[in-house]
Amino acid sequence: MSSIERTGRSNQTIRLDWYTIGKDILKEWSVILMISIASVLFSYFWQYLRYSPSYSMTATFTVNTRVATTDIYSNLSTTSSTASTFAKVLDSSLMKKKVADDIGMSSMPGEATVNMIENTNLLEVTVVESTPKMTSDVYHAIMTHYYEIAEPLLGDVILTTLIDSEIPTKASNPFSPWEGMGRTFVITLVGVIVLLGVLSYLKDTIRTEEDIEEKLDTKLLGTLAHENKFSKGFGKKKEERKTILISDPMVSFRYTESMKKIANKIATKMENRHVKTILVTSVMENEGKSTVSANLALALARRSDRVLLIDGDFRKPAIYKIFDENPETIENFGEVLNGNADISNLIYRRESDNLSMILNSVRYPDSTDMIGQKLMTKVIHMLEEQYDYIIIDSSPMAIVADTQEWMDIVDASVLVVRQNSSSVRDINDAISMLNHDHVRLVGCIFNNVEGKKQRFISRTESRYGRYGRYGKYGRYDRRNVEEDSDYSNYSEYHQDSEAEEEQMAAAPLQEAPEVEIETAVEEAPVEEVIPEVEVEAPVEEVIPEEEATAEAEVDTPAEEAEAPVEETEDPKEEVISEEEVSEPVEETTAEEAEAPVEEVIPEEETTAEEEVEAD
Repeated sequence: MSSIERTGRSNQTIRLDWYTIGKDILKEWSVILMISIASVLFSYFWQYLRYSPSYSMTATFTVNTRVATTDIYSNLSTTSSTASTFAKVLDSSLMKKKVADDIGMSSMPGEATVNMIENTNLLEVTVVESTPKMTSDVYHAIMTHYYEIAEPLLGDVILTTLIDSEIPTKASNPFSPWEGMGRTFVITLVGVIVLLGVLSYLKDTIRTEEDIEEKLDTKLLGTLAHENKFSKGFGKKKEERKTILISDPMVSFRYTESMKKIANKIATKMENRHVKTILVTSVMENEGKSTVSANLALALARRSDRVLLIDGDFRKPAIYKIFDENPETIENFGEVLNGNADISNLIYRRESDNLSMILNSVRYPDSTDMIGQKLMTKVIHMLEEQYDYIIIDSSPMAIVADTQEWMDIVDASVLVVRQNSSSVRDINDAISMLNHDHVRLVGCIFNNVEGKKQRFISRTESRYGRYGRYGKYGRYDRRNVEEDSDYSNYSEYHQDSEAEEEQMAAAPLQEAPEVEIETAVEEAPVEEVIPEVEVEAPVEEVIPEEEATAEAEVDTPAEEAEAPVEETEDPKEEVISEEEVSEPVEETTAEEAEAPVEEVIPEEETTAEEEVEAD
């Protein structure tokens, strides 16, 4: 992209955007083709009207002298002079009169020429006329009278007819318009392309983000790149998508993230201004305002459960088509306003997207009066008490006056500007209208943007948008999206990913292999030791088991092994009565029983002895 400075009143910078210029030219390819074909046809008929067929007859003569000579240069000189003499004879009035008398005309028609074949003693006499018969008559008249007229001038030169000609059947200049038609096609094609390029360059529209900053009286909320209508695939798998919604997993990561950023900005501005209703409109139709409204509502629905999308375009409703809803099952908003339907069934809840909607499927020619009635204001104020965000899709401002009526009801507005579509003057006029009394324009959304920068972002998104190679998430590609029906949109996938991350982060704290082993080893013997204290034999067997388990499975210091024993003192004393403890302690005074008890649970032995002494 290059730029030049234009000096004038505004002193604005005009950027020569080759991409948008080329797009404008390609957009008119049918016009270019038709004009080029028309020029080719015109060239054909023009050449046909100017075409005049000509027929020729040629006689070849040899030039000799009466005195034989072997001098080549002499023969060539004689032939040259004879050709000059013969041309004068043919152009003489005497020859023309005789020919005209023979064919019965006042003057000799056609044209007769003499030509010397280079480096030979041969002469060619050619007669050209518009019809074969007239050509033959003139030719034979010349052949009859040339010798008697030229003989006094030729002297010793003798002309002998070598090759005679027959009556021609084909024109010597056949009709061949192809070269001219091809030349005309190329010239016309280049000319029309240059003309369209100049007109595109002179068209004052919004082509880049810089144009918005320099030419528009509002702020840019965000840019939405062009999204292909065809899904990625080959052959029959490559199908055209009816709508572009961020809830569709096949929509690009770039578009989805851009829409989220725009929604966050709008939500923040609405919260700061303490407003709930926002109007989405555009200057002209086909700028993508309905698609932007639907995606804005979907993005806000991820922030709040109370989001409402209203199809306020009563002239050409489109929201029900975007969400692929059956028009026969829709409770039309217009019918409620006209008193023909109940308001209780007006709101349609779309649980899969956490979104509420009020739809229309019927066109109303008196939509301006419907919006301006008091019932509409009451309905919107009632809905404001139930919802946090209300998005209203309105009609284009340059077509109908519905948007002006909506401005008396809503709190804020957003303008959708499609790249290289509406003129800057019309957009600024719309901005002035949207900044109406209490209503303020939040900003504009630059929609359907294409160009070198966007293509670069698309290539970057192909690496980053699918999470690249960052851990296990890089394996989640589009093929998994198609196979896994649980991931209906990117938001669910992001939420599941975040939940999985939290589980992974918390997992090491729960697993803690050393703690689990120690607890299992130390708690199990305590449960077994409690009933075995009453009998001598089990006590002798359980205590070595505890030592063997502690040494084989876990290599822990003596201090760590003692800690769990201290924790088991209280449960042991609570379960075992004084009589049960005193009896086995008196019996386990032997050296075999005391040795293991001293090594494993010295504190327990001391406690038992103190209880015996107390008894």
